[in-house]
Amino acid sequence: VSTQSTGETTEFKFPTLYNLPPFFTLQPVSDTQKLQTQAWCSLILDYCRHYKLSTLNVEQAQETSLFQNKKINRRLSHQNVILFLDSLVSKGNAEWLDSKKLKIHIFWKKPSEWAMSIYNWVSNRGLVNSLLTLTELREGDDVVGEDFYLLDRDVFLKAVEILQKEGKVAVIEGRDGNFGFKFFS
Repeated sequence: VSTQSTGETTEFKFPTLYNLPPFFTLQPVSDTQKLQTQAWCSLILDYCRHYKLSTLNVEQAQETSLFQNKKINRRLSHQNVILFLDSLVSKGNAEWLDSKKLKIHIFWKKPSEWAMSIYNWVSNRGLVNSLLTLTELREGDDVVGEDFYLLDRDVFLKAVEILQKEGKVAVIEGRDGNFGFKFFS
């Protein structure tokens, strides 16, 4: 399902709606459909946050408990999965990685929020004006337990791009494809 997960072991607690069969069928009444879309968007974000999933392979995800409830023998159709994921994209909480809509980044925190988390961590530890590597910031011992620990590399770099545009970081690309970052106040 994911290209990056920290392997959360506690089971996700689904909302009550998840156990109601109509939740898995697109509702025909416009107002009800809007509420259903909001509920599915919240569920997808909460599920991905719980398991720290940043990237979904849509086909694989459809086979997980996220989109099928075996207890009530219900599954969300592929068309409706795409509809709800498109809704997340329109709100800035997701981004398709291909034109065929096979893979998607899920931003249970928007890139601007990730940028703030990363910058606050650097600032709070007195590391402004220090040079840090991508590896140190994403998977180093000092960031274990931080919400951006093991964050998908592309999502992490998207957050850094925001900081770069704000003049808070200079990005140094190494010959081996690794990155270094110098943060500014």
